[in-house]
Amino acid sequence: MPQDLDQLNLFDRPPFHGLRGVGYYNHTRPWHWQSRCDYDCFYHLVSGTLTVTDASGVRTLQAGDTLLLRRGEDATLGGNVCAYYYLSFYCDADFDLKIDPIVRNSRVDETVREMCQAWQEGRTLLLCADFLRLLDRLSCKTVPSAAKEAVSAVADYIRLHYNETITVSRLCRLSGYSPAHLRRLFLRQYSLTPGAYILARRIEAARQLLVDRPELGMEAIAEELGMCSGSYFCKVFRASVGVTPQTYRTRCQQTVRSVTGTERV
Repeated sequence: MPQDLDQLNLFDRPPFHGLRGVGYYNHTRPWHWQSRCDYDCFYHLVSGTLTVTDASGVRTLQAGDTLLLRRGEDATLGGNVCAYYYLSFYCDADFDLKIDPIVRNSRVDETVREMCQAWQEGRTLLLCADFLRLLDRLSCKTVPSAAKEAVSAVADYIRLHYNETITVSRLCRLSGYSPAHLRRLFLRQYSLTPGAYILARRIEAARQLLVDRPELGMEAIAEELGMCSGSYFCKVFRASVGVTPQTYRTRCQQTVRSVTGTERV
């Protein structure tokens, strides 16, 4: 009997590295904060100025700059009126990031900014995968290009066929690797298991269907997504998003009405 990856370790935490948290702060009065970092963190300044004091000296960030603080560093952050996003993450102990502490006008800065915007808009399910690709670009580690191409081919296949039954054997034939080895490679490249990646694509599609197709019930949406039943869809949607599909749909409809002042038809 073929194994549907929908049922395989959907919520595994990556053992290698990944995103820990995302947030936003808006300071309306002078402030300072001193701490020893227990994890790595990007700070992206939206407005105002931010002063950082650490072993390297005193540095000042302007709006649009991104700061990287590494795990174990003692640092003091402060400023007057300013707003910033933060992205905290964890890495392998031997994962070396090749990047200047302050990043300006680069692909790294752009990616951090895009991820913050995605988080603000509620598009959080694929942030771990996006973030791991960012770390991969910054790392001095090298992954064999053949392995990268094989795993990328698997991810592309999932993106095109997420609403079909995808089996372990099909992905293994596509990549040329055993189930265990494919899982390890996929985790390292995307910070998600193949099963979790499938689920993420399906939940993203479900969000869109819940908003754009109000006539569809849960069973119909499950069928559109390639899931086995409406009850299973509701279960995994709530586990992933934090609310039931119906609650999500209702909130989106209320938001549309409050913005437009009209009923959605």
